[in-house]
Amino acid sequence: MATWGGDLTGYFAEGWFLGVDTPATALIGMALIITGTVMALRRAPRDMRWVLGAVIGFGILATLYFRSREFGYYFHFKTLAFVAPIVVVLAVAGLARFRRAWVATLAIGFVVLVARDSASHEIAGVFDQLSPTMLELKQVDKALPNNASLRLDMNPTGGCCGPATCSPASGCARSGRC
Repeated sequence: MATWGGDLTGYFAEGWFLGVDTPATALIGMALIITGTVMALRRAPRDMRWVLGAVIGFGILATLYFRSREFGYYFHFKTLAFVAPIVVVLAVAGLARFRRAWVATLAIGFVVLVARDSASHEIAGVFDQLSPTMLELKQVDKALPNNASLRLDMNPTGGCCGPATCSPASGCARSGRC
């Protein structure tokens, strides 16, 4: 499984997928998510209860299986990326079923605030996928005439990018810039 890692280099904590990524919020957040999920499943029609229960059960078993593997982090991620949002939606739907509206409001509010806090931690640690220079290409594109094109495979030093574009036909090899 080592070659299936893609850009992942290790495991994410399971709570990260549920929006409870800090120890301070994990205990209460997980208790609310479990309680809400159970409440939602108990109120669901029988066929939906079985289907959703099977998906959640598969998610738990697959998570445990892939977590026990040295290089199972890619499939661990994929499994939880699919199952965890279902669990969170079920949990919120279940928490809305509390008999007292103020308890439901507090429980859902806590889950939302914890998820928002988790999301802000995640956003603070990531970067734009496009660099500022790539984003500036929008302005260059607007300035070009309709039928014009631009070569983007050139190095800033003036040479071509490598063997894929360096050939006698391109003129690059004849110029000696490769």
